[in-house]
Amino acid sequence: MKNQNTKEHAYSMGVYYFDKNDYVNAFKFFKIAAEQGHREAQFCLGVMYSNGAGVSRNEYESVKWYKKASDCGHADAMYFLGLAYMMGEGVKPNDCNKFTGIELIRNAARLGSELAQDDLNSKGIMY
Repeated sequence: MKNQNTKEHAYSMGVYYFDKNDYVNAFKFFKIAAEQGHREAQFCLGVMYSNGAGVSRNEYESVKWYKKASDCGHADAMYFLGLAYMMGEGVKPNDCNKFTGIELIRNAARLGSELAQDDLNSKGIMY
């Protein structure tokens, strides 16, 4: 139970600092929670690495954290991971990874990611 409280508290502190645009401290707290398996914090780290918020931009680290959150069923992390695979960002660009990306985005849509659903249904990006 203590571990759960610790990761929830760290995540909450990350959100607090993020909302105050203190990305360095937000990153620090999200990382504590993410390393303890908090999937939303893992997703936040992926976004922060992708955008270079509070940390140097790093596509490989971004993909790593999106994958961890995706493996825990985080739909938007799965969507962003799919985009990374399709664009060859943080992964080796090749046709196989493009197909993997499309499948990840489809799965994200099935899990309820509105971003993925929009890309599949409205924009027809995958087709």
